[in-house]
Amino acid sequence: MTKRLKYQSGDFFKIKFINSFSYGRVLSSPLMAFYDKTYTEDQPLDVICKANIAFKIWINDEAIVSGRWPIIGHIHLDVSLLSIPKFFKQDPISRKLYTYENGIESPASIDECMGLEKAAVWAPKHVEERLESFFLGKKSKYMLMVNFIKP
Repeated sequence: MTKRLKYQSGDFFKIKFINSFSYGRVLSSPLMAFYDKTYTEDQPLDVICKANIAFKIWINDEAIVSGRWPIIGHIHLDVSLLSIPKFFKQDPISRKLYTYENGIESPASIDECMGLEKAAVWAPKHVEERLESFFLGKKSKYMLMVNFIKP
């Protein structure tokens, strides 16, 4: 039986690509933050912390507990990282839009949902593809799949 690795809020993890890698951070599981820089050499945590966050999303933690995204260190979360973002949801049948914040769902317009992440739990391979697309300046095929459909 494979041992599942443990993690906690404030942990940093490394995401490997073919010729580079990037970093992410555990916020409050399943919410994770992903940094907007790639590297070819390991970076100290204080350097990683200075990078901007590309996005915050909910993820399936399998990549962390399996070691696919290894934990590389820990720093307590800065207060700026403690705020939980607002997400949007869309009913697949009625196509009505909602915002989702702190467990509360509220009806919303397209304008209110613009720029928000869809309330979804991402699989590791989809996050990796999204990050690679982000770094290449391309649109992620998975981002296109989670965008809302106009009501």
